[in-house]
Amino acid sequence: DKNDKMDEQVKELGGVSTRLEQLKSSMGLHLDQLEDTLRSLHQVNCTMQMGTILRAFLMSDSFGNKDSRLEGDELTDFFGSAGPELKEVAPDFDFAGLQQEAMVVGIGLYNMRLLVNAVVAGCDQVPGRSTAMLALIVFGFNPDKHFDELLRALKVVLKQKSEVEIKALLDAKKGLARPQDHGRIPGKELMDIAREVMAADLSAKT
Repeated sequence: DKNDKMDEQVKELGGVSTRLEQLKSSMGLHLDQLEDTLRSLHQVNCTMQMGTILRAFLMSDSFGNKDSRLEGDELTDFFGSAGPELKEVAPDFDFAGLQQEAMVVGIGLYNMRLLVNAVVAGCDQVPGRSTAMLALIVFGFNPDKHFDELLRALKVVLKQKSEVEIKALLDAKKGLARPQDHGRIPGKELMDIAREVMAADLSAKT
């Protein structure tokens, strides 16, 4: 089916990229043309990852309530389809924990935007950005439990802000949690932090 073909294409791209890297290393030369090819392959791979995640969201939603919000079995189906792509952008992140939290509150369009941001951040190969985006998602699901996790992640990325400033920002967001909705913070209220993360200059000094 289409999913299998997509997976095969991604694997093929990864194999080609690896062989090109080996060729470059064995020749011991800086080859601009080879570098351009590697960058192009990486961009295509990232585009395919985003396509897989978005398609998984739409397919899972179409099998359920068709309300642009994944819950229950819809989420199980989504993570089954999109899990490998998500794990690739942040291998050390606790995706089992993310899925567990999501099963309580669901995933809507704003949190899908955050997941796509995490993939985009993984594609730019800048350390910390993907993890910060994923930590932002679970913080929105359960602010008290994931406060410190997000604080640590944002300290790596938002170097222009002090720890005190980041704590104040997160405390303000906690005030937007909805007790009637399992204590979650609506994804819409976290988009300003997401924009800061995606725009952050990680070369900036603390």
